[in-house]
Amino acid sequence: MVAGSDPTRMSTPVSAVPTPGEPVSHGLQFLEMIGKGGFGAVYRATDDRLGRVVAAKVLLDHSSGRERFLAEAMITGNLQHPHIIPVHSLAIDERGRDYFTMPVVKGRGLDDVIRKLIARDPATTAEYSLPRLISILVAVGDAVSYAHARGVVHRDLKPQNIMLGKFGEVFVLDWGIAKIMGRPSTEARQVIDHIGEYRPIRAINVETVPTLSGTIIGTPGYMSPEQARGEIETVGFPADVYSLGVILFQLLSLGLPVDMTTVQTALLDTAEGRIRDVRAVAKHRQVPRALAAIANRAVAFQAQQRYPDAASLVSDLRAWQEDREVSACPDGALAKSMRWLRRHRTSTALIGGILASTVVAAVVLLSLTSHHNAERARLADIARVEAERAATIERTARERLERHAAAVREYLPGIGLLERADWNGVWAERAVAAFDRALAIDPDFAEAHRARASALHLANRDHEALAAYERALELSHAALGRDDPELLRKIGDVWWMSLLDFRKASVWYQRAASADPDNPHARVAKAILRSMDGDNPGAIGEMRTLVVEQPDLWEVQQSLGMLLLGAKPNVGLDLSGGPNGVVDPKAAVAAFNEAIRLRPGYASLYAYRGMARTMQYYHGDHQRELLDGCLADYDLAVLLAPEWLNGHVLRLQSNVYMQHAIAVQQEVDVLRRRWPKDPTALLAREPVEVKAGHGPSLLKDIEAALAETPDSTALLKLRDDVQAQLGPDTRPQTPPPKP
Repeated sequence: MVAGSDPTRMSTPVSAVPTPGEPVSHGLQFLEMIGKGGFGAVYRATDDRLGRVVAAKVLLDHSSGRERFLAEAMITGNLQHPHIIPVHSLAIDERGRDYFTMPVVKGRGLDDVIRKLIARDPATTAEYSLPRLISILVAVGDAVSYAHARGVVHRDLKPQNIMLGKFGEVFVLDWGIAKIMGRPSTEARQVIDHIGEYRPIRAINVETVPTLSGTIIGTPGYMSPEQARGEIETVGFPADVYSLGVILFQLLSLGLPVDMTTVQTALLDTAEGRIRDVRAVAKHRQVPRALAAIANRAVAFQAQQRYPDAASLVSDLRAWQEDREVSACPDGALAKSMRWLRRHRTSTALIGGILASTVVAAVVLLSLTSHHNAERARLADIARVEAERAATIERTARERLERHAAAVREYLPGIGLLERADWNGVWAERAVAAFDRALAIDPDFAEAHRARASALHLANRDHEALAAYERALELSHAALGRDDPELLRKIGDVWWMSLLDFRKASVWYQRAASADPDNPHARVAKAILRSMDGDNPGAIGEMRTLVVEQPDLWEVQQSLGMLLLGAKPNVGLDLSGGPNGVVDPKAAVAAFNEAIRLRPGYASLYAYRGMARTMQYYHGDHQRELLDGCLADYDLAVLLAPEWLNGHVLRLQSNVYMQHAIAVQQEVDVLRRRWPKDPTALLAREPVEVKAGHGPSLLKDIEAALAETPDSTALLKLRDDVQAQLGPDTRPQTPPPKP
């Protein structure tokens, strides 16, 4: 973080308010003011060194707000999430004013959207349907969930602090009164002064700012009861859950759960728990029962009656989006049946048709007896047999439905765990276990096979994932009468991006491309095949067309990013480009950014973006920020999927290049401990361990791995390379013959 001096020392206030055009420091120049708060103001500013426009938040009142101002900068700077605006730098300008810089975000506040909805503005009403409003709140909840995982409570969540970008971005703003839970004071950090020397930032204890017990922190109407009572020491994650619940309450009803006539009435009603029901406030607006239950639980008076954290609230909102059972509003028997019928319309119609046709056949046969008295007894027997057959079919169908319903009850928790697996790979194995239980009840449950394959892939059990995908494909083909292009493409992706078997990947991509030419997944496969044939520019052009047509399909953005890196399923990464290839790492970074926005917790996407940033650096854009961003991406990938070997290998290689000796040793220790016999891990350790003089120890691990897989070409070559570097004395000695 570049700064003009130590930004934690008490600066001497001079001219408190910057003037337009005034130079700041290090190439920064203030433009117009774009916002102002109690002790700070936000200016548009130009960064002449990087040729960009940034937002600079400037401290105007040093007497009361400096500790909180610095705490906001440091807390926000440590929350790296797609829905939280990052902090670029923290510094003191040439006139002694504290400031920190951020990207400029253009958009509108959620409060403006709510005002327009209350006014029944036609354009806003058409654009912001209830499902879209819930999607916005889910994005906000994801950001707050991430903050909670880092031990940070926002304490001032409200529509004014939620920014909606022009292209669908959602940002949670203003972490100025955030609180750190159960953590010591902020660790000392380092800044670089104007002559390039390092000086430590003194430790800032966020709890020393003036928020003592009995002080009300937050916004009336949105703050929790414990905040309204001034019980600062008890405020924790449930306080943010309450605020999210109020926002949900407002999106559903366009009103608030307490009387907002005056600030005093709002605070008193909140503190004493006089909270209205969302449906009573909504009046003429239609409020789904499940969403009303979620809102009412989130704004419960007692903190222990609310969701324990934002992640639990978001899980229920996603369940509503996907027509699954919501924990705050358990389904009754009728609701369960109706939900099952909505998901299995084809099976229901088939069973109904069989029963109807059987009954009709029986009626026709019986009616013939009036015309053929001699046949009456025989036809009666036939009718009886048909009736028994119909009863058998009905009983079999009922048993099948009951068995499938039992499987669904095991399947649904697995879906929730699979969503968590996107954010942390340790949940993938639990999701696999849930799907295994569902399939033990109903082995032909196609959706469970598909979901299990995804969970196995996230758990790095790729060969098992392939078998599960192929079983799902078989069942899908039996039901639909044709292949599912998405399943075919996913199988190709596993062979390409995980197992690096490009020949097998091409076979599955060809099947996907021919399954349904208009399907977006088939078109992705077709573009990849064009790249294999040497037409990488044409493949990229086709993928960019598909991005315009399918802007919300993250797989399209991922595949576009890989092609822009020069990746081909038959040769891997072609870093050279050339006349028949295209390497555009900067555009690849943009594609992976969009894929991450659409699927923010998928570890592989962060790893791919890190690779793209590295390539951008090597292709002439020698910005230190690219290498720092690359390492941050690999850190995120490892954080999200700690058992993913490739993430650790990429982070090790990046730290080696950046000469972070301690981090390199720590990563080598992880590889040695978790994957002592894996060829990929051994290959990554080789340059580090040989240089550090640990070659003999590495050689022992290679020999142990070869004892299990003696025909491994990669291990044999690695052993020869290490022995060549260590010298002939390291070769294993042949024991003398026995006498």
